[in-house]
This record gives sequence, C-alpha cells and structure tokens, in this order.
Amino acid sequence: MDIITFLEDNEIEFHTKGKNIAPGWIGLNCIFCDDYSNHLGIRLSDLKVSCWRCGSHSIYTTLKELTGATKKEIRDVVKYGEEVDIDIAAKPSKQMVKVWKKLRMPEALSVDQGIPHLHYKYLEKRGFYPNLVSRRYDLHFVTTYGKWKFRIIIPYYYRRRLYSFSTRAIDPRMSPPYLHPNSTEAFMTPKQLVYNIDNLREHHDCMASEGPVDVWKWGDGGVSLSGLMFTKYQIERLKEKKIRRLFIMFDNDIIIANGRKIRNTASRRKALELYRIMRHNVEDIEILTNEITNDLGEMTAQEVLEVKSAIDFDKGL
Repeated sequence: MDIITFLEDNEIEFHTKGKNIAPGWIGLNCIFCDDYSNHLGIRLSDLKVSCWRCGSHSIYTTLKELTGATKKEIRDVVKYGEEVDIDIAAKPSKQMVKVWKKLRMPEALSVDQGIPHLHYKYLEKRGFYPNLVSRRYDLHFVTTYGKWKFRIIIPYYYRRRLYSFSTRAIDPRMSPPYLHPNSTEAFMTPKQLVYNIDNLREHHDCMASEGPVDVWKWGDGGVSLSGLMFTKYQIERLKEKKIRRLFIMFDNDIIIANGRKIRNTASRRKALELYRIMRHNVEDIEILTNEITNDLGEMTAQEVLEVKSAIDFDKGL
C-alpha cells in the first residue's frame, strides 16, 4: 500500500520527520488517545502502527478511524497504490480487465462541449492557449458539483491506453492543488504511472518535473512524476525509454520562516535521489535549478524556449 499517497489524497495531515518521528516512519496525531504531538507512527516498510502513548493498533482499524470506511471498504483501501503489471498483451488479461472496469472517470465537459469560463481563464492565466492545450492532453472540466468541482481532469495514459487520472484545482485557495482518485475510483494511482510518457521518444532527452502543468508548458519530452515522491514503478517506466539525457527540474519550494524566504531542501534531496537511481541507465543527468519562477509551469513560453536552447534539448522528431 502506498500509505503516503493515500493520506495525501484523503487530505489527512501527517509528517515524515520532526519530533517523535523515527526514521522510516510517518507520524500523525493519535486518533485513539488524547495525543498532541504525532505520537501515532506508521512504519513505511510493513505498515505497522504504534502509538508511543497508547500502544499498537492494526492498520485496518487505523484506516477505518481515519476515513470512516466500512470493513468491506478497508479491504480495498489497503491495496491502494499496489504495483500492477500493466504491460499490454494482444489479448487483455483478467487483471487488465479489472483495471479498466474499476476506472471511474468523473463526469466532466470536454473541449468540444466548451471550456467553462473559469477553467478557460485559469489556463489562459497560466500562459496556455486553452483550446490547444486541452485537445493536446485530452483535458476535461468539472464545474460546480461533486468531489471534483472547479477542477481540470487530467487523464494518465500508458501505451495509448487510459489507466488513471488526476485533477488540478483552478482556484489557488483549494487544497490540495492536485487531487488523485481513491482506491474505489481507480485500480491504479497516478504514482504508478509517468504522466506524458507516451510522448517521450526512446534514446532522446527527457525533462522530469513534478506536476502535469509543468509538462503542458514543456511539451514533448517532458514527463511528470506527480509530486516529489516517486515510486519504483515510475522508475521502471523511465528506464524503458532508454533516455539519452535526463534533466530534472523540481519546484523551488520557497517557504516563509521567521519572516524570511527560505528555499526548502526537500526538492533538492529528491532530485539527488532520482539522480543516483538513474545515473547507471542514462548517458547524462543534470539537475536544473529554476531561477526564473517557483516552478516550471509558471514560466512563459519564451522562457521555456530559452531553457531548451541553453541545454540543447532534443525531443526527437
């Protein structure tokens, strides 16, 4: 189970480091006792749950208390984020049929039905031609109803087959900005896929970034790992492409501390981790620091062209 993605998708607060959190664990305020400081720990390696104040608990009971899910639903929840072999055979396997049947794409408007005004303005403000980017990446739009309201639906394809989706909020006050489907809406999470991988040509250059909006700005050759936390499955998909040169540009993560702007080192650490993992499979790797904006998706089209020219980026023909 990908417990971190599950907690993020369900907007459950947790911490990966700090007071009362041991290496290899994540910490939460305990839901079983009068906790005040992340005494409830979940071990990432085997999902063991233990509170330093009130003792051990099962992952099933913990998830039930956190989500309000039934026992039947919990059986699906603990499978959340399991790696699934999605290689496409001539005849789809029973497992593949299960993947497709469980994918419940939200009801949303297509570009042919007309991009809603607020979504149109969001894309325009981010420097895109709304109709062009929507057609190119098969974007859909939810307006004022349901879980996905005021979000852009972002399909995730692999070998031209739809496997999952994510969503992007159009209002900066909405949290989280990216919201993934839960285990009842998709058999696979975006963390098992590499966004835009089909438009990455073998033996050519790749720009790896955090979010799909970054990819829309970069274009062909750009991929998204759906956040800083990447998975073994995503690494395998990148290795399949036999990348010539890999460029990594994660968000700057500027935070405010004691009234001063400070660059969070989390993105740098994850970039270095990706560097170490991929260095034996790629001819050349370079970590790029975005000195222009906080993230790639905020750059102008001209700024992106200048970066591509500076690094001599080759996306292939």
